[in-house]
Amino acid sequence: MKNKRIILVYDNECNYIASVPNYQSIRINKCWNKEGNFDITINAYEDTAKYLKTDRIVDIDGYYGYIKKIEVNKENNANLLVVTGVTLKDNLARVCYPPEGQDTDNYTNSSPEFIVKSLIDKNAGVDAATKRKIDNLVTAANTDKGAIVDYSVRYKDLLTEIYNLLATDKLSIDAVLDKEEKQIVFDVVEGNDVSDSVTLSLDWASIRGYNYTKDYLSYKNIAIAAGQGEGKDRTILEVGDLTETGYARSEVFVDARDIEDDSELEARGIQKLADLQIYKGVSIDYNEVGPYVFGEHFKLGDYVTVEIEEESNIKMQVIESREHYIASTHSIELILDHAPDDIEKTIKTKLQNYDNLVASDTTSLKGFTELYYNADGWDGTGSITVPNFSKCRSLLFKIKGANTHLHMGRTLTQGDTHYASGGGLYLGSTHMFYLCVIHDGKDTLTAPSDGVVAMRASTSRTTGRTTLNDDFRIEYIWGLIQED
Repeated sequence: MKNKRIILVYDNECNYIASVPNYQSIRINKCWNKEGNFDITINAYEDTAKYLKTDRIVDIDGYYGYIKKIEVNKENNANLLVVTGVTLKDNLARVCYPPEGQDTDNYTNSSPEFIVKSLIDKNAGVDAATKRKIDNLVTAANTDKGAIVDYSVRYKDLLTEIYNLLATDKLSIDAVLDKEEKQIVFDVVEGNDVSDSVTLSLDWASIRGYNYTKDYLSYKNIAIAAGQGEGKDRTILEVGDLTETGYARSEVFVDARDIEDDSELEARGIQKLADLQIYKGVSIDYNEVGPYVFGEHFKLGDYVTVEIEEESNIKMQVIESREHYIASTHSIELILDHAPDDIEKTIKTKLQNYDNLVASDTTSLKGFTELYYNADGWDGTGSITVPNFSKCRSLLFKIKGANTHLHMGRTLTQGDTHYASGGGLYLGSTHMFYLCVIHDGKDTLTAPSDGVVAMRASTSRTTGRTTLNDDFRIEYIWGLIQED
């Protein structure tokens, strides 16, 4: 077991500030191809606690995080500072803009790595507009990892697009601090196959226990991708294992009307199927004093051999590690292949169709006109008036704070009371929010008596309900008004 970790603190321009050796605990969730996070608990009166501030970078034994939240808890005669943040690679709050004068950003016969690095450069790096550019953000040299694809994007969340692009080839991104050049370097990374040398097994004493899940609930093997056109003239392409018949054939419809070139239909279908495979998930209580050292013999993203009673000698990818440090003790939980309780991925998949709708040309939605209202950072208290709100058949709320993006809402009526509601996830955390406002059957929106609320999500559904923090704001409301 390694010695106690030391926390190194840097400002967001990569200048060293101080080290923080004395803390009560650290939790780090390292995630492959999804967003990771961390938290640090320290005595608020500890002299070095003052260096842990928002918008600073921490280096915890080679793990890089970006501080997003500071909270002071005073209870039971304790004065604790809790610092929360995201993995540095996930601090990319950008939307994919098309090049000036073009409807979409298009790529033909390109590798996922090339596309991802181009998107980062164009929207946050060297090629971004001045106001969108992060001066010390760079991308590593392209090595064309991943299978060649055609791809286009228009006004979608950058990080979501990156992870979708890399999912098919089981790649991910990473961001490290170049302390000499004072740069944040983004790269596309792939796991190493160490299955011949690393075996996780009770018999080998490399694990203490495990939880195994084999899940067919969401499995699909045929994607019916629909592109441009209307009715019988719409382009349809079947993608997947087209030899399957009967019960073995499991279909899913993919609405890809947002793409401009039907040559991209196959890639969109394959991408969808990658999210709907048979989930074989193993959660492992890792023995950190066993024969292997996590981070040396194998690491996040690597492929190892797993020997359990349900599956013999199978190769699985380490997709998440949940590490907990208290003083000199250290515990690790490893998730291999697919996390059984991956709430975030499930919700993102369901919301992707609505993001595609926003990205598409709304003039193709016959019988509807568009509502766009600037809510000017409404905090969910009091009331606001939104012209034609009561006529909307579907809604999208742009939420500021906690890295959230567009989420769907809807109107419903109970007696004389009308509601607009919607749900979503604080990206990079385990918290869901539920947005609910009351309107008068016309166009005035009023917060319920308990305000806009958040719900903590877990495998056991809702476990609590609390008011949102002061950073929560509704930036704008977008909707479709059915024409008379």
